[in-house]
Amino acid sequence: MSGFSLLCPQPQQLVTSTGFVVVKGLNVITGEGDVTPSLVNVIQKTLEVIVHVSVRSNTQTSQSGSKTPVYIYVKAQLFNQAQAYKLYIEPNGITIIGSDPSGLLYAIMTLKQLLNIAEKKDNEGFSLPCLYIHDWPDFKHRGVMIDISRDKVPTMQTLFHLVDVFASLKFNQLQLYTEHTFAYEGHSQVWKESSPMTPAEIRELDNYCNQYFIELVPNQNSFGHMHRWLIYEEYN
Repeated sequence: MSGFSLLCPQPQQLVTSTGFVVVKGLNVITGEGDVTPSLVNVIQKTLEVIVHVSVRSNTQTSQSGSKTPVYIYVKAQLFNQAQAYKLYIEPNGITIIGSDPSGLLYAIMTLKQLLNIAEKKDNEGFSLPCLYIHDWPDFKHRGVMIDISRDKVPTMQTLFHLVDVFASLKFNQLQLYTEHTFAYEGHSQVWKESSPMTPAEIRELDNYCNQYFIELVPNQNSFGHMHRWLIYEEYN
């Protein structure tokens, strides 16, 4: 398999070995550690855009059929870094260990990228090479800022899609730059006819971000960026 250079961001360590596993479907098996039902749902949603995914705990009887087992764990004691993970692809299955829940999700994003660049042979499934990845971020905070005042105010559907993209790149912070496009109660003359985001929409977006370990950071500009406020006498 070529294409490891397409992994983004590039893993800190990637070592290939002989052999491969053919993935026709995935059976995610939750093990010990802080693997919440919410996180499992996000993992299933993330991978199901490529292959069919089933989920069970390690105490349940396997009914995976031809699906490749994916064992997921959170074991902080095995790491010196936060937001880190280890990913093992072996002929008999895949094992993922995260230093914390966010590290576990980042490993799933890497697995998704590997499936995207893997060779697929008709109905035989995806051929993944056996390998070991140990990865962790160089920077604790990795974010993006979107200007929703001087540019278009995105729809909620667009924002959810962007969160999916940022999560796939392992970003963990999102800022929405606002000047007059938040619907502050009692200040409608400032934001009227500007398609502002409402408090309810911000809460909904924040909840969605939290599922992917992305912090939604307020970014309300002031001083030289308050023209839409200061044109009204009561704000002068």
